Amino acid sequence: MPKRKSTKREYDSTRRRAQASETQRHILEAARKLFTERGYAGATTEAIAAEAGVAAQTIYANFKNKKRILVSLMNVSPTTGVEDPTPMLERASTQAVSQEHDQRRQLQLFAEIVASNLDRVAEVSEIIVDAAKTEPDLNRVLQKLNHQRLEHMAFAVQ
Repeated sequence: MPKRKSTKREYDSTRRRAQASETQRHILEAARKLFTERGYAGATTEAIAAEAGVAAQTIYANFKNKKRILVSLMNVSPTTGVEDPTPMLERASTQAVSQEHDQRRQLQLFAEIVASNLDRVAEVSEIIVDAAKTEPDLNRVLQKLNHQRLEHMAFAVQ
């Protein structure tokens, strides 16, 4: 009798991805709280881990370091609560501006996006600005963020 080929069951990682997103959301919420209360220097990775209910190693596995957590907070999606890696110029809201033919409407949409984004990241921006005074890595991050803002404004003008 010929051997039957076994069919390998495909791995479905949907649940694992959902759990990972939930863990990241908890870490980001805890980090936002502690950065706001204690500042960048006062919010240790261990304190963030304790506040999020995870091991410090989980933070290192997800974000590498505290600086990366702070930068990730700049890109947190208001709908999912986790970092949105989509570049700003590729996001649906930005694309809607570039596809609009009425220039007045374009300006209105652009102003709405800018106001929403600035409102969402104002607190984190202040933490970065303050920490950049003593942290050279964060000063470089701040310079990069400012450069990106300038590029986005130039895109809008074009």
